[in-house]
Amino acid sequence: LPAFLEAPPAMRMGEQKKGDPSDESTIGDALVSFTPTVGAKHFVSVPQQTNYCAASYKTVPYSHPDSAPLYLLGHALSSAYLHREVREKGGAYGGGASAAPVEGVFAMSSYRDPNVLKTIETFKNAAEWAATTGNLTAEILEEAHLRAFKAVDSPLAPSSRGASLFTGGMDDASRQTFRDRLLDCTVEQMRVCAEKYLVNQTPAVACGG
Repeated sequence: LPAFLEAPPAMRMGEQKKGDPSDESTIGDALVSFTPTVGAKHFVSVPQQTNYCAASYKTVPYSHPDSAPLYLLGHALSSAYLHREVREKGGAYGGGASAAPVEGVFAMSSYRDPNVLKTIETFKNAAEWAATTGNLTAEILEEAHLRAFKAVDSPLAPSSRGASLFTGGMDDASRQTFRDRLLDCTVEQMRVCAEKYLVNQTPAVACGG
């Protein structure tokens, strides 16, 4: 055990054990000098055979009226557009969109993706598709509601509820307000949010592979 503890893994800070003939880089090597910058594009080289990419947009906080439509928009884009374009046509293992209301971020991503440059263009097209009148429908909204409430109404441990209250100020009243806004959301509200927060906006883009 002492010998094991004195020989930490090479992953730590990108170090390699002395005398180790292996010259393969690790994820730690790739990330040790990585410094994220908002609104920029990044590629992180890692020892993988496939790629991963994400584009994130700054939106609004949890308490904002647009937060609920954006949350539903993430579910709608995932099932109605990105699954078809990124996975079925693009060949990625998976992809989708999601909104993080507490952080005020909307993101689109793919994983195990052989065509990341095409996928990044697809993210842009997805925003324009959602902002075009007639593409989002009542049926898509209904499916987004089902997905959203499956997550919102899932059991929450008391510790998680307390942490949300402490870090994000999410009390029962704010949760109910958000829930009511989800129920009241219309197709037009989702379309307007796509146009307002996603179209012609510059996301932070990161790829790894």
